[in-house]
Amino acid sequence: NHKIGFAGADTALILDIEKIKHFTLQNILPAKGAGYADFIVYLNTGNYMYVFIEDTYFFDRFAQQLEKITKKPVEIPEAYYNC
Repeated sequence: NHKIGFAGADTALILDIEKIKHFTLQNILPAKGAGYADFIVYLNTGNYMYVFIEDTYFFDRFAQQLEKITKKPVEIPEAYYNC
């Protein structure tokens, strides 16, 4: 069916894989603010959505599996400090 779903404690999101351009797993290091990680989906339309927020580096372990399942690139940019 060419769809992928993401589920959290209170919500679920189902997307057509064909509409996804790529994923970004952005890590933010603690500094003045807390550290965390964002799971971001970029769509072919140019829009993007923040799907999850978790502890720093939490999502990195899922990058290869996500690429394999969706055949879409998964970017993990260099972490930056939350200043």
